[in-house]
Amino acid sequence: MALTRALALVALFAGRAAAQQCVETPRQVALAEQTPLGFSAADVLANVGGAATLDLKWLPRSMYATHGRATTTTELWIAFAPQKASVTFVDSKGGGCIGGHGPCVSCTPRLEISVEARFYSGDGALGEDQRVTLVTSSVKWAKFALDVGSAAIAGTLLREVAPDPGYEVIGLHIEASFGTGFPGSRRTVPGVWNGFVAARVRQTGRPKMRGVYTAHGYFPARTAP
Repeated sequence: MALTRALALVALFAGRAAAQQCVETPRQVALAEQTPLGFSAADVLANVGGAATLDLKWLPRSMYATHGRATTTTELWIAFAPQKASVTFVDSKGGGCIGGHGPCVSCTPRLEISVEARFYSGDGALGEDQRVTLVTSSVKWAKFALDVGSAAIAGTLLREVAPDPGYEVIGLHIEASFGTGFPGSRRTVPGVWNGFVAARVRQTGRPKMRGVYTAHGYFPARTAP
């Protein structure tokens, strides 16, 4: 009987947990189409998609590597090509808190805007033309995260990163939020992209390891910790 009761409790908990999961329905929408969020992707890009010039501050030595740009500051240019954007509206329903208390799952409808982007720095460390996905549930902000493998890097940053013994460089990471903060930022600068760029390294001989960030640069410089 105890086993039966335990199995019943497991089934009940699993059922409640499943009920808290998000049910997501994606569909393609036109750039100028008004979505259930009350705005279009074109509206978002009008606010966040303009070309920008920011100051990029490279931090001193990071864990796992040294890099030649450490402690320097350079200009960073970010630009998007909205005319080549593709847009997905993701309807997300469900969520809630198990037992009314937790753990909790929040399901938020959102736009995912795939757009070509350019990231160039005055010191030559970045010279990247990549496609990013801007994710947002508001017309006033968006965020993206980009990982690029070593073979696809055009700038010089990775050539200037010297990993510690036992580590190897595997790529580049760029992450930013428009007008909002991001993990590790000291402050938020309103009305611009706030973010960081970093090399990715992993332990040598561990190809399944996603990697860790090192050789950080923050933009604008005021966001640096």
